[in-house]
Amino acid sequence: MKSIRFINFWKTSSGVQTGFFKPLFEQVYGEEVNIVTDPTLWVDLEIHSVFPPSGGIVRKAFRHFGLVKNREIDWFEISPKSKSGRKIWFTGENIRPPLHLDFDAYLSFESESVDTRNIYFPLWVLNIDWFNKKGIHGFVGVTPTQNELLNPRSVDKDGLKNRKFCASFIGNPENMRLGAITALGAIAKVDLFGRISGIHIKNKIEILDKYKFILAFENSNTPGYVTEKLLEAQLTGAIPIYWGLDTEGYFNENAFINFSNFRNFEALTSHIEVLSDDSNRISEILSQPILNKPFPIQDVVRKLSKALFV
Repeated sequence: MKSIRFINFWKTSSGVQTGFFKPLFEQVYGEEVNIVTDPTLWVDLEIHSVFPPSGGIVRKAFRHFGLVKNREIDWFEISPKSKSGRKIWFTGENIRPPLHLDFDAYLSFESESVDTRNIYFPLWVLNIDWFNKKGIHGFVGVTPTQNELLNPRSVDKDGLKNRKFCASFIGNPENMRLGAITALGAIAKVDLFGRISGIHIKNKIEILDKYKFILAFENSNTPGYVTEKLLEAQLTGAIPIYWGLDTEGYFNENAFINFSNFRNFEALTSHIEVLSDDSNRISEILSQPILNKPFPIQDVVRKLSKALFV
């Protein structure tokens, strides 16, 4: 039996740890994997992410008002000392892998041409049911198989005319998102959900399948940085209005509206305004599969095996 430990993962990551990484590394090792939480014990593998302990709400407040300084970081320090045989770095955030540190492999949105140790692994992959596990990651209440995402969808054409215009679920009020909401608001009301509005919903599908469009902007337009937003938006049953750079070409652009293909917000809203009244075209877009091609999860297993058994 192999042992793994998770370092600096986000607070609600238990489903990802047990539902994705544990069965993934059981395939890598070819045997059962046990998750260890005690930092004093030796483990075969540590998986590091990018969410170090914040020190609590009081320390956050002190740091915000300049009463506590951030720790000086030596960017060329060796990766964190630990009692482990191997170390892997993982992020779903827009943070580039620290290639100068001593990790055996990196799971990131970076192109694999950057470094031989880097494995292209965008966050949206965690929303797929790879190992017959449910509710691994994401907030729409469903975990589809990859085959479901590669096949066309059925659409209730009769109900399209009764749908509301557009919705947006926003936790981070990023400027491009706010700009899009303002621009689209010139067509019709954009309903807001999430932290920005104070309206929190547990199951997005129950609310958002009543809309024609859903805004799904990434935090930044960085090559390869594709999170759960586009996939979640499509799963709600609305047409995603997306902003991001899927440089690897996994997503079918016939299944969503890509703001990157428009000169500005004015051009986008002109297109959306015409499309909003065309039920046949909306039905055609909604019926499209969201994926162009399968994600090679077994290639990830193979590359991790090579990194851990050198």
